[in-house]
Amino acid sequence: MLIGQKQGYWSRPEGRWISVSRAPKDIFVEDETILISAQGGLGERVCFARPLFISGKWLEYAYTQHFLRFVSTDQELSNAYIFAYLRSEFAFRCLRSFAIGSMQQDIHVGMLSEFPVPVIDKASIEKVEMLVRDAHKAKDLADELEDEAIQILEDTIEAAAPKH
Repeated sequence: MLIGQKQGYWSRPEGRWISVSRAPKDIFVEDETILISAQGGLGERVCFARPLFISGKWLEYAYTQHFLRFVSTDQELSNAYIFAYLRSEFAFRCLRSFAIGSMQQDIHVGMLSEFPVPVIDKASIEKVEMLVRDAHKAKDLADELEDEAIQILEDTIEAAAPKH
């Protein structure tokens, strides 16, 4: 399933089904890749410049070219830590300030490559990483349990319904 910028921020994305054999390989991402919505408008309720952390069940999806793919090459700073920073209001406003274009905005990637990430003590970094990873694992588990609950409910209704 190909996920676009809009669907990427839904709790249960519904993208378009595509043929993997005909699609470029870079539409899939590695575990803990950060995707940043890189095209759009500057409204307060739009997804432009907002990051996603891809792990768990979300690795099964393919992602459009409208997402900027980010993978840290710094051994000291994991994507989980950087994601937590990018989700801050401060980082969001900085990312939005890198917008270029008139009606449809893009992120100026040259400026993004120079975007500083604050470094805190190692113990705090590890705590942040654990919180981000645990939150995403919990979301996957919640989705699984919700699916189970729905299936139980549907099976019970089906069993109780009169047969015609």
